[in-house]
Parts: sequence; structure tokens; C-alpha cells
Amino acid sequence: MTDFLQTVKERVVVYDGAMGTNIQFRNPGVDDFWGKDGCNELLVLSRPDIIKDIHASFFKVGCDVVETNTSTRVVLAEYELQDKTAELNIAAARLAKEVAQQFSTPGRPRFVAGSMGPTTKLPSLGHITFDNMAAAYEEQAAALIDGGVDVLLVETSQDLLQAKAALVGVFDAMQKAGKRLPVTVQVTLEATGTMLSGTEIGAALTALEPFDVDVIGLNCATGPVEMNDAVVSWGRTRANRCQCCRMPDSRRTTAGALYTNSRLRNWRPITNILCRITEFELSADVAGPLPSI
Repeated sequence: MTDFLQTVKERVVVYDGAMGTNIQFRNPGVDDFWGKDGCNELLVLSRPDIIKDIHASFFKVGCDVVETNTSTRVVLAEYELQDKTAELNIAAARLAKEVAQQFSTPGRPRFVAGSMGPTTKLPSLGHITFDNMAAAYEEQAAALIDGGVDVLLVETSQDLLQAKAALVGVFDAMQKAGKRLPVTVQVTLEATGTMLSGTEIGAALTALEPFDVDVIGLNCATGPVEMNDAVVSWGRTRANRCQCCRMPDSRRTTAGALYTNSRLRNWRPITNILCRITEFELSADVAGPLPSI
């Protein structure tokens, strides 16, 4: 836990790009999905070489963290793979960790974030109960911990109840495992400036702050311009958390990090996380000077 959080305190930490996009660029065949067409998570068993190559490609261009190719049983149930939830998450974590260890050095450790996405159901709309969603996240978190991830990342939270259920599951899993990993939760804002369920950023922060979360942040649903107001407001009023923002356009990412670091002097360090892009688009930004904190 200390290594990751210490790195965040010292400099901008760069995450990887999009897993799904990069899987498609490698053109897996129909047989690679074992009859479950479109289930990218299954590739950690059927084509681990593809997943490892994706992780390696991001480390090669200078990323500090890669995210696992994982989902909860809520998503896997759509492919009748819910009984493989633990197996798939453990395998994905171990693959990513193996690659991270290959690129880690004493002066530049590399990390693995266990990706825990929003699923396809919203508890606020009655698609799933809070308890069932929390149990699904607890199962996933337990498997990711078992697989050796360094960080637990609750990402792309569109529904505040979903984010809270995920955090309940995450902390229950860590308590049972007897381990405390860094925890990140990210909310997603629409063009309206609220989450999909209508929650505005201030209310989301107030609801999430009681949890012992290490990093709270935003990730892109629209773009960096649309995120500006929320990021500025957040940084001015919340100086007790490391902040985190996802930028969808690699050409704006480093500028966004520099802008927030200089504008919001009361902020703690920013973890700069990138999405929807490939290693080729990331390479130009990572190759340039990233600011120290």
C-alpha cells in the first residue's frame, strides 16, 4: 500500500488506456471467446498472450499502472459465466501482476489496479438490490486481492448507490482477507454536470467521504472541458483526499494535469488516469516531462 500512495504523493501517476479498444486492435478470433462472443474477460483464460501483450505495451511507453481485464458476476451472468467470476478475476490479476513485475525496478515500481466497473445494472433504478450488488463487488474484490493487485479501483460509477455498494463490498473483502489496499472510487458526470442518476458532484463527494477511500475522483463521460467546473470546485473544497481525473484525449492529458496542479494549490497530488486510447497515443504524453508534486 505504501509504495503506490507514496508514488502518488511524489509525482503524476499515469494509468493505462482502454482495454476493450486494444483487444479489438489485436483481432481475436471467434474461437478465442469459447462460444461467448464479446466476453473480453474470458480472454484471460483463452488468450492470456493478448492480455499480457496489452499490459506490456502500456508499461513500455511509460505507464505506471495497468488495470485488470475484469468484471463482476453481474456482467458475467450475461454470458452465463457467473460461476467463473473468481477464477477469471484471479487469473486477470495474476497476468497483470506478472507483467508489472517484469517492468518494475527499485526506482520505478509498476502497479496493478483491480478494475471494478459499474456493471449493466443500476440499483437506483431497481435493476438490482443494494445487498446483491455489494455481494457481487465483495466477491470480485476478494478474487482481485487473491490475485495480487496493488490497488482496488471502483471506476466509471454512474449511480451513487452503485458506488456505495461497491465500497461496502470492497471493505468487507479486505476485512475478511486481513489486507488493506489503496482504494480508488471514480464518479462519472454527464454533460448536465450530474451523474447519470442525477446526483451532483457535491452530493456525491459528501456521500463518499465517510468511506476510508484513498483516492476519489472523476472519469470522463464527456470530455476534459466539460469536467473543468467539477474538477475546480472539487479541488477548492476537498483538500483531504488525493484527487484523480480521467482525460479521454491523450493530447490534452498532460496539460490537464499541469493546469490543475498549478491552479489548485491546496490540492493533494493528482493521479492522472487515461482512457479510450492506445499505447501509441499515450507514448507522446508519457515521453514528455511529467510534473513532480
